[in-house]
Amino acid sequence: MFIEPDRFAEFDITVLLSSSDVVTRTVNGTGGALFFGWIGSGITGLTISSTSDFAEGGWFTTGASASVPEPITLSLFGVGVAGAAALRRRKKKSI
Repeated sequence: MFIEPDRFAEFDITVLLSSSDVVTRTVNGTGGALFFGWIGSGITGLTISSTSDFAEGGWFTTGASASVPEPITLSLFGVGVAGAAALRRRKKKSI
């Protein structure tokens, strides 16, 4: 997410995790728009608080991590490709 606070104001970003940990960061707004990201999982809540105005946006998530196919899945895929190639070769010879 991107956050741009009112100039010279401070604001707090608090992340609540499923492990019951709380991570808070106080940010000075003199730097303009700032990007904040979290690598990991288990976020159950997020609070942004300030005594002055701020704008936020650009929220995105990567979703669940990409799954890696199991060896049997790759094997079955390989057998299918080999079978399709053999069938094609067989049809070419009969023509």
